[in-house]
Amino acid sequence: MFPNKNYAGKVYTHKLEELLKLAELNGKLDDDSKAKPLLAENWGVVKDWDVETRYEATGLNGQEMVKAVNSGDGVLQWIKRYW
Repeated sequence: MFPNKNYAGKVYTHKLEELLKLAELNGKLDDDSKAKPLLAENWGVVKDWDVETRYEATGLNGQEMVKAVNSGDGVLQWIKRYW
């Protein structure tokens, strides 16, 4: 079945906090962040990433972003647990 047009429009975003809500993973992130402080720290690094400002100098070190996404307690590793 083709997805609801309204829902499809909502998920067509790069805003990580909105995607987290749509996936209904807010509670899981809260729980897992309490158990794994590095996950909470890594989420703090990536949550404000914005596709519109990705090429601007924001003071964020590229290595910090790679670590926050790819480390053992990284955001991508956490997301993979739920997809």
